[in-house]
Amino acid sequence: MTTLLPLTSTQSTDPAGCGCCGPAESAEASAPSGDAATESMTRYRVSGLSCTGCVNTVTSALGEVPQITSVDIELIKGGVSTITVTGTASRKTVTQAIEQAGYALAPS
Repeated sequence: MTTLLPLTSTQSTDPAGCGCCGPAESAEASAPSGDAATESMTRYRVSGLSCTGCVNTVTSALGEVPQITSVDIELIKGGVSTITVTGTASRKTVTQAIEQAGYALAPS
């Protein structure tokens, strides 16, 4: 089940464990590889998201990629969240945007 979160900022109760307030975790990619020639939906497993502030940060970063038409984030506080991206952006482009936002893909 996917939960859509409001795009409002909240403060984390544990800034040390929050990706937007603390250091991001390092991990490997788990999404399928290859460039998309047509619009597709791809899921990425991401560590370090623990609040709606984190969700806002990643959503903003991915929103700057013109080949992305939608972003849906299932936030799992303290765990591995799922980011579903729709569009024609390559896996590499999406991964770079997530990493530039301060987060890392989780191992599969």
